[in-house]
Formats: sequence, structure tokens, C-alpha cells
Amino acid sequence: MAAYYRYLLAYHAGFGRKLGRIDWSRVDRVVFVCMGNICRSPYAEAMASAGGARAVSAGLVAHTGVPAHPDAIRNAERRGVDLRLHTAKRIDDLSINESDLLIGMEPPQAWKLQRSAGVGESAPQVTLLGLWIDPAVPYIADPFGCEDDYFQTCYSRIDAGVSAILALIER
Repeated sequence: MAAYYRYLLAYHAGFGRKLGRIDWSRVDRVVFVCMGNICRSPYAEAMASAGGARAVSAGLVAHTGVPAHPDAIRNAERRGVDLRLHTAKRIDDLSINESDLLIGMEPPQAWKLQRSAGVGESAPQVTLLGLWIDPAVPYIADPFGCEDDYFQTCYSRIDAGVSAILALIER
């Protein structure tokens, strides 16, 4: 919880302004990124895909081939989303290009993605999913190991962020 408030204060102090400036005309695919690719990013991928977007997910430290966490599967099913066929991928397993929008769940993830993406017109854009929620939530904490209530809160935030991003891509 302390990290949430720390990043919220940092956001209001100016952190993340660049992460909130996206050229939507360049976006061809959304790439949702979290740590292990077993809870948050697979759910975001499923929601974006269901909404018609080209979407994929990956983890910064994922173990390739691992299924979604049972708690994630159960809580996604409560929302009508099936994660049973998901298998984790590392971000390094993906071919990333300039038309990808890399979407992290936490500021440190976005910073790492920015460093690895490079700079310039040919670099993929990077943002945080929670910046597109009203009001902005720059830190969507990992529900791994948490109670179902937190999973549902997390998934509600992901739903809101994905919905907002889909609307912006469609413009």
C-alpha cells in the first residue's frame, strides 16, 4: 500500500507525464507487461482481445510456459474471462516493434520498458495502464498471494484501463 501512495504522489508531482503522452495513430498492438505474466497482464490481454484489439502479454521475469495462477483463473472466471489456456511469456520472447504500445502495471516496470525500448521515432511507446483510469492509478499492485477481493479490485482497475485504451485506439 505504501508503494501505491508513493507512486500516486510522484505522479501528481509530475512523474509519468511522458508516459501519458501517446500517439494513438502509431499503435497497432498493445503489449501488457507485469512481472510473472500469470495474473495481471494475461487478464488485460484477454480483455483487450475480447474488445477487438491486437493484444499480447508478457512478464519481465516470467517463466515461459507456466500457466496462469489458479487464483487468477478463478477470479477471471468470476468475470467471464477464461485464462485456463494462458501460458506465460517473457518480454524477451516477443518481437517488439515501433507500432507496439508497451503497457506496464507499475512505474518500475514502465521505467525498465523505457530503458529497453530505446528512444526516437522507431522506439515503441510505453505507458502505464492505470494512467488511463479516471482518476489515474499509476500503480496497479500485483494481486498474487492476495485474497479474492483484491483480485476483483485489481481486475476492475484493469477493466477500466483497457476500456479507456480501446476507446483511444479506435479514434
